[in-house]
Amino acid sequence: MKKLLSLLIVLLMALLVIIPVSANSDPSPTQDPVVVEEEETPKAAKKKDNTAIYVSGLFIIAIIVMISNYQINIKTKPCELSISNITDNGDGSYTVMCTCTNPNRKEVNVKDNSLRVIDGSAIILQNNMSKNLKPNSKEDCLIAVVNEESKLEWQVDDQKMIISGKVIKEGEKL
Repeated sequence: MKKLLSLLIVLLMALLVIIPVSANSDPSPTQDPVVVEEEETPKAAKKKDNTAIYVSGLFIIAIIVMISNYQINIKTKPCELSISNITDNGDGSYTVMCTCTNPNRKEVNVKDNSLRVIDGSAIILQNNMSKNLKPNSKEDCLIAVVNEESKLEWQVDDQKMIISGKVIKEGEKL
């Protein structure tokens, strides 16, 4: 779509340069040419110099083309890590599902995806994160079984999230 818009603007710019606006500058073939004697042209009827208008128009069109073709470098927001689902397994353990959300309008390349057990123990059922997160997408990346003593640290690039079994158990009481 941007290429089509750019092509249209370039064509309009070319037409602006090629086709000057003038009133009947070419006599039709059925009329005989009229010989005009040299006379002084009054200042009010003198043809105006439109060069400044053409240059201004070309300048504005060139700026529009550059802006439409230029990728604006908006700072990429970091991925958002969150717990999307907690299931009580009935034996004092919990199955925790975590998601990673890309809030940006462009794809994000994940460089680092690490999981570390800080305290206790955990069973990691799934830890498969895509290297490229699609724009405005949410991906279930981590599924782990934790208990009250478990404490995990999940890091994706610069974002960290602590998954605490104790906090999950206390949250269940609320």
